[in-house]
Amino acid sequence: MVLNSLGGVLQRLGRLNEAANTLQRGRDLSVALGDVRGQAMILTTLGGVLRRLERLEEASDVLKQAALIEEQLGNARGQAMVLTTVSSVLQRLGHLKEAVDVLKQAALIEEQLGNMRGQALVFTRLGVVLQRLREADASDEAFWASIAIGERLHDYAHLALARTEFGKSLVSRGDWNAAVEQLRIGFELDLQSRNERGLGIVTPVLVNVLRRLNEDSEANNVINRALKAAPHRASLLHLRERNEADSLEPTCTKGTSVIGRIKRLLAPLGKPRFGFLTPEDGSSDVYFREGTIPTELFSQLSVGDRVSADVTSTQRGVQAFHIRLIVI
Repeated sequence: MVLNSLGGVLQRLGRLNEAANTLQRGRDLSVALGDVRGQAMILTTLGGVLRRLERLEEASDVLKQAALIEEQLGNARGQAMVLTTVSSVLQRLGHLKEAVDVLKQAALIEEQLGNMRGQALVFTRLGVVLQRLREADASDEAFWASIAIGERLHDYAHLALARTEFGKSLVSRGDWNAAVEQLRIGFELDLQSRNERGLGIVTPVLVNVLRRLNEDSEANNVINRALKAAPHRASLLHLRERNEADSLEPTCTKGTSVIGRIKRLLAPLGKPRFGFLTPEDGSSDVYFREGTIPTELFSQLSVGDRVSADVTSTQRGVQAFHIRLIVI
């Protein structure tokens, strides 16, 4: 128990390797003493540290052990919590179908416990993963289930999160009108509760979608309202600076739509990501960048993906301003 506490302190201090070593010693000691409860606690903490160290395969194995022990101990609540963490590690490993299975197991446990808040949170996460698997109908069903529980509980913080994540998933499909509806609700809920973290997440996404719908004045209004509630939020200040810089760029004329494949994706440190796509018609590669392309959609792209894009001709050359994944 002492080693688990020490590992937690080292983790908070950012001394992650020391924390991992300390927790591994604590795990070994718990095994030697036959302290099964202690093993579960230490394994859960260790899994979190390994995740932060990007040792994801190890984190997955450790957390699965913790979940199994919680099940053996009859601690269903602890098992559900650990399974939810396991799912996030599996997502980062790209094991999306396994992540879905784990989340469904967690949702069933939360239902059996009558923990509606826990069930709602799991449904939100499930909706995100199902969208990454491009299972749109199942994703929508999970989000609506999460929203229904949030409304029943009058849990406005959860509703803001669920609506925002639903909107982000709709953005990744290029369904701008449906996305803006969900994002506006999430934004207003975060604004009412002055949830600075939530505003920092939803505002950039909502602004990007509004711009794509040619609602520039509304996008500016959203930025100003968010900054009034959270004037020191770094992501919002960066959004305002980017918005001001974009307004100084020369206007571009609308070009045509092209179909092609993602050629390169680049992520320079401290700068927006950008990439190039190669049109199937043999024309020159087309540049695109994060900001012009929503962050959520950019994160869905992989080299080799087939996409359609609307392109413009600017003084800087041809640039894509809308990109849509073509699902085969």
